[in-house]
Amino acid sequence: MEPWASQGTLKRVQTSAKKSTAWIIVAVLLNILPWFGGPGWIWSALLLGAAAWIRAGRASQWQIVVWALVVCAHTLDNTYIGLGAIPWLIGVFYALHAVWSLFDLSKIKRGYAPYAIFGALLCVVSLYWTWGEVPALNSWTFMGGLDLNTHIDANGNSSLGTDYNATKWIMPIYYPGWKYSGHALNGSFTASLIALAILGWVLWRDEAKRHTTRILPLSGAVLLVMWSFTALGNIYIGPKLFFAGALGMAFCSLMALRGQQDGKYDVSDVTARVKAEVGKRTAPR
Repeated sequence: MEPWASQGTLKRVQTSAKKSTAWIIVAVLLNILPWFGGPGWIWSALLLGAAAWIRAGRASQWQIVVWALVVCAHTLDNTYIGLGAIPWLIGVFYALHAVWSLFDLSKIKRGYAPYAIFGALLCVVSLYWTWGEVPALNSWTFMGGLDLNTHIDANGNSSLGTDYNATKWIMPIYYPGWKYSGHALNGSFTASLIALAILGWVLWRDEAKRHTTRILPLSGAVLLVMWSFTALGNIYIGPKLFFAGALGMAFCSLMALRGQQDGKYDVSDVTARVKAEVGKRTAPR
């Protein structure tokens, strides 16, 4: 039976989703003010349209799930320390509350799921670390001025006059450098959205739907690995952490594609086997 099959459950879900849309509408409208950040005009229009669709009671289960994923990704990509982050965080709370019944948290310790779960969290957190640096630039330019010179006319008479000198003064120019996080890169929102989608897929309660869509998380994880190559060659730790998290999600997704997502043993069994093996090696002979 579907988690939202009963009318009472569906009504509660729609109520939470409507509360989420109310706060996201507030967050998007604050984007009009110059001192508040936001997702931009295109995404603002899409979010307002989706909010109107949900508040009209026309949204299906999958549409509310997509709404929750997009809201979470925008919150991670746009929030900052300030009053502007409050409506985003409250909107995320109600969005997650609406879809929480679709996930099974007991899968956190089952099979290869920890690779994807911690990998997704590592990718999301790594985007707040430093991913690169714009170096400082020292330069200079010429400024013109007037020079006082002696002028001699055709008759040999001399007089003082001024001449324009285009290179009279040298003005130094300094452009300070700065470091930037992963959220400053193009595609950071899409990367957050894919990581959250893979995380939701791993915890998805409906095994039948997980089986029919098992190619999607592997495709998304491969895209995340390729995207991390944009900054993997520098010295900063941000892209390294993201790359490690993407590999974890790719490994779990590959095992799911092969039908081995639960693994031969879960985490507790593996821990017990490791302790037993260590005990055998350390036992006196």
